[in-house]
Amino acid sequence: MSEQIFFEHDGVRVSSARFVVKGTTYPISAITSVRAVRSKTFPLLAIVLILIGFGILLGGEPTLLIFGLATIALGVVWIIKKKELYSVVLQTSSGESQVLESQDRQYIHSVVDALNNSIVQRG
Repeated sequence: MSEQIFFEHDGVRVSSARFVVKGTTYPISAITSVRAVRSKTFPLLAIVLILIGFGILLGGEPTLLIFGLATIALGVVWIIKKKELYSVVLQTSSGESQVLESQDRQYIHSVVDALNNSIVQRG
C-alpha cells in the first residue's frame, strides 16, 4: 500500500505513515493522540513597564506624570497587541511533546485534522 499524503505545507508533512516537522519524523503508529493548544503569554517586559509607570506615578513628581502614564499605556498596549500562539501537541509512549507552533489558528487545526485522519486510517 502506498503512503497517502494528508497535509503538506511549509516543511510540515502528514502522511499515512509519518509526521515530519522541523526535520524530525514521528511515526504515525507511535502517536496515541494529538490536540491543538491555544496560549497567550504576557510579555514580562510589558509587565515591568507597567510597574515602572506606576512607580513613577507614586513618586508624586508632577513633571513626570505624563511619562508615567505613557509608560503604563505602552505596557498595556503591548499586552493587548500580543498575538495568541497555537500549538500541535502529540501524545506518544514517551510522553507529551509540543512539536509545532504558529500564530495561524487555521494552519495548526489543519495539521491536527490531518494527523487525526491519519491515525484513524491506521486503525
